[in-house]
Order: sequence, then C-alpha cells, then structure tokens
Amino acid sequence: MYQPIWDISSWDVMGYESFFRSDWNSNPEEVFQSAMKTNHIYELDTKSIIKAASTFHRVYETNKTMLFLNIFPSTMLNPEFFSFIEQLIHQTTISCQHIVFEINESEKIENTQLFLEAMLRLKNYGFLLAMDDVGKGETSIQKLFELKPDFIKIDKYFSNDLSFSDKKQKFIRFLVDVCKDHGKVILEGIEKPEDLAAAKSLGVPIAQGFLLGKPDKMEFS
Repeated sequence: MYQPIWDISSWDVMGYESFFRSDWNSNPEEVFQSAMKTNHIYELDTKSIIKAASTFHRVYETNKTMLFLNIFPSTMLNPEFFSFIEQLIHQTTISCQHIVFEINESEKIENTQLFLEAMLRLKNYGFLLAMDDVGKGETSIQKLFELKPDFIKIDKYFSNDLSFSDKKQKFIRFLVDVCKDHGKVILEGIEKPEDLAAAKSLGVPIAQGFLLGKPDKMEFS
C-alpha cells in the first residue's frame, strides 16, 4: 500500500510512503514483531523494500515522485546490507535521489557511530534519509543534529487536535524553526481540515494523513 505525502505550500504530491500489508496477518506490526522474535527481521525488511520499489517503479516512470521506504536500524547495520543496496540499485529504475529510507524509531539505535557511518554510505549513494516518529521514539534534538536526516517526520500525536492545543503548536513551531537548516519537517497523521490549516500556519512544509489520502494500492492506467 502507498500513502501520498503532500507539499502543502504548492499542494503537490511530493512522494509516497510504502506500507507493508499481508494476507497472512492483517496487523503488520505483529508480523514484524514475529520476525524480530525469530531473528528474521533483516529478511522481512529487505524483501519488503524490494517489493515496494518493484511495485512503485511504474508510478515513478510517470511522475518522478519520491518513494519513502521504512527500514529498521538493525537492517542498516547488518553485514549484508550494502550488498543488498547494490542489488536494489540494479533491480529498480527509481533513482537513488528519489528513494528516502525512513528509519523506524520503534527499534533503538544500539551503536550511534556505526549507524552514522551506515547513513553516510547511503547518502554517498545518493539516497535520502528520514527520521520517523520524532517526538515519540528515541530521537532527541541532539540526535537530529548528529544524524542530519533530510526529512524529520513528526509523530501523529502532535497533529491530533493541533488547532486546539497551544502546547502542540509551540512544539511544532519550535521543531520547524530548529530543523530548518537540518532537514524538511513532515507532519504525520493529519485527519482534520482545521489541523491541516494550523500546520500550514505554523510553517510546516509537508504533511501526510488520512485527510490527504489513505494508504492504498497503486492504480495503473
């Protein structure tokens, strides 16, 4: 499934985030938790990435939008990961500059230095990077400065009733200001028009959520 991500200053779709779905289990989180428990998270993560890219390439050939791919930190630190990256580059027509690896914050980054080196190698290939669920997971402002992601995705908690919450508005305004030289902010979980309007007034450049489009299969003409 793919969900559109909107540039709310120009009202253009700037990319799509891919979501894993399975007929075997309707809860993707349970599938990945099961893979973690059986030490198969690397295999599931990389196969999911290949599937998402191979399905998306037909859309990419039409409009050259970005593809956001979720990835676990442990996958990036796996010894076989960069052999996989070479395989991905040769198997897809999507340019590296249009693929954003979205780092899953549900898994702790155990070795920051090794992780920084893996991020730098990905950037050297031309890939872009995003930190997911900022404000909820492990990411601190210090870590944002250290990791220097291209996109900072703010957790959906902060978009829920944003228009009524002074504290959430102050937090969003702070992040937009402090991150303006360190990556583009994306606010996730937009479901109400008034919260979208509040996000735009706070200077949020990019937004995502059910109001702007639900995850769905790609339609090909």
